[in-house]
Amino acid sequence: IEIFSGDRISDLLAFETTKDADRARHRIVAESQKQKKKVGKEEALVFGLSGAPGGKGTLLTAGLLRKSLTQQWVNGDISNFTYLMYLNTLAGRSFNDLTQYPVFPWIIADYESDELDLNNPNTYRDLTKPMGAVGENRAEIFQERYDDWDEVEDRKFYYGSHYSSAGVVLHYLLRLEPFADQNKALQGGHFDVPDRLFHSVSQTWRNAAFESMTDVRELIPEFYYLPEFLENTQKLDFGVRQDGIQLNDVILPPWAKGSAREFVRLNREALESQYVSERLHSWIDLIFGYKQRGKDAIAAKNVFHYLTYHDAIDIETIENDAERQATIAQIQNFGQTPVQLFKKAHPSRKVVKRQACVSRDPSSLRPSLLREGEIAGLIKPLANDRCALLSPRRSLMKESSPKQLAFGFKDHTLRIVSEDKGNPARPHVHFVGEGLHGGQITCATSTSSGERVFTGGEDGVCNVWDAKHVKDKHLRRIKSLAIHSTPITVVAVCESFSLIATAASDGFVALWDLHTYFPARILPCEQISVVALSINEMTGDVWVASPSRLSGFSVNGQLLCEASIMSFGGKFVVGTDKFGSRITSVAVPPPTEWTNEAVVITGHATGEVCFWDMQVAAGSREGAGELHSVSGESSDDGERPKGVHDGEKSESGRSTPQQSDVSRVRTIERRLPFKLRLSGVKAVKDKDGTHAVLALGVAKDKVYSSDTKGREFQWRSAPVERD
Repeated sequence: IEIFSGDRISDLLAFETTKDADRARHRIVAESQKQKKKVGKEEALVFGLSGAPGGKGTLLTAGLLRKSLTQQWVNGDISNFTYLMYLNTLAGRSFNDLTQYPVFPWIIADYESDELDLNNPNTYRDLTKPMGAVGENRAEIFQERYDDWDEVEDRKFYYGSHYSSAGVVLHYLLRLEPFADQNKALQGGHFDVPDRLFHSVSQTWRNAAFESMTDVRELIPEFYYLPEFLENTQKLDFGVRQDGIQLNDVILPPWAKGSAREFVRLNREALESQYVSERLHSWIDLIFGYKQRGKDAIAAKNVFHYLTYHDAIDIETIENDAERQATIAQIQNFGQTPVQLFKKAHPSRKVVKRQACVSRDPSSLRPSLLREGEIAGLIKPLANDRCALLSPRRSLMKESSPKQLAFGFKDHTLRIVSEDKGNPARPHVHFVGEGLHGGQITCATSTSSGERVFTGGEDGVCNVWDAKHVKDKHLRRIKSLAIHSTPITVVAVCESFSLIATAASDGFVALWDLHTYFPARILPCEQISVVALSINEMTGDVWVASPSRLSGFSVNGQLLCEASIMSFGGKFVVGTDKFGSRITSVAVPPPTEWTNEAVVITGHATGEVCFWDMQVAAGSREGAGELHSVSGESSDDGERPKGVHDGEKSESGRSTPQQSDVSRVRTIERRLPFKLRLSGVKAVKDKDGTHAVLALGVAKDKVYSSDTKGREFQWRSAPVERD
């Protein structure tokens, strides 16, 4: 039984017998109902889907959920990656079980080209065939072997190995702990022979698709979201291959430009492409559907050893202990086929939505004034095309509630307030917390549910508070996160990656685990003082800004890119020593599927809103890139152009520096895997001077900004004129 809780943590419970598992499942459900806990679709999925899929009392719920998810995918409402993860969970696959690890398909078939053309059908693997049938010559040999089997019909199989097993998972995750130690344990305390270890994506593809008669493996989800599994960051000694190559990082295809992150990004982009979206149902038929068993499986050359199927044998009926243990060992080591979820052909994806996104074409954005008169310190986009405009030193407690966290008062209190529509100047106060810090509270935020509140103070401490009983005028301190020696300037929470980020006035940035409250990473920042910080909910990337520098880090603390920023005469330059247009706010576009579109947006003291994308540093391997300088457009007289202006574009579409700026630009010596590129600059020109951007809020198809004049703008793409 696998139990998924609301804090995004799952627990896998193993039992000796199915009877014990059923008894525990019924007890869990009964206790949940007794305590009158709300059980939604995600929670209903929990009971019995892993370990004993389709157990008594769960099949109907799981079936209804599966139909709902399938319809969402068919309509284009959820991504291919998300849908495959749901199917894996419904089929009993779990990250907590190496023998039933989630399985994902090979998508790309081209691992030799310098550039990956995702518009070319030849780039993709044939998703109508299992890996054993992708190569025609090898498929013929497998067919001959199948026809020659003397076994009874239901014991015959095509392949002597499986596409998903504990060995396959450990092979791929060799460079990460705890999998490195598990690899050693599997080989008697040392790594396997170097020539058998995972060292090249291209070679692994050739083996699985064409060359090896014992390898028909598919992929694991990490190929689509976790670059670190391809890098030997722990400097483990894997030995030397017979060809003299010392094993280190995985050798990537040329189109990855030596970057594990770029490899994962392109893999994910291919998975979400229209070509794959229109054909993914065929692969689902093979792994989770009607081609998994029976005559359709035989016709598709998709039959494996009978013990790989979850109901092939009842272990509990084997009386001989040695035979039972041997059967269990064979099932665990050989691989297991997912539970069959579909008895009929899976529907194809009828709608492939490419949703509007401000990061896709920032040059088309045009501003409109929404309101004026109220200075905002925070803009929070909400559902239904709305946004919350919050005063300085305010934070929204949760989206579905009007309650706000208010701080910065002379008495150093934290207050939970809501606006009084009849008298906006005097908000309704629900709670007042006194003595929460040894000094002034400088920042505050909360989880999406509003049940946990985080406050940062002048004392350099971030306090975590239990706010579930705030109605009773009670705020209980859960933990004090004390690692800073200067006042905390920013606290941010990323629930999808279970992260808390705290930044201080000395530029020190720490990442904490949202559940254990242990420090996870100290970011190698060189900021003077952190004024803004934002975390990407999809990738976990952390963006840190001081007045003159912008830095991007991976969720694991690797510095990806950074830029010194200034502005003079309307020109933006990256990589300069001269101080200019200080950064005043930072925002990250809504989660996207590892795209190379604008990844971060900055607001500036000069009124500009700047869009930045991140690209692999040309001609360098991972860890050996550099920042390149770019500039925005300027007028001949050196003044800011009126209205909206964009970065100057070359014929290739890339921003290029002005000739007059070359002498003022230097290349930063630090070698980094990515460069920041200015992909758009927006500004509003005023006759009475410039007004700093105090806050930014980003929705999928619009950007909100507020400035020191008390104006809030909404930036949207201009309508396309038709003839």
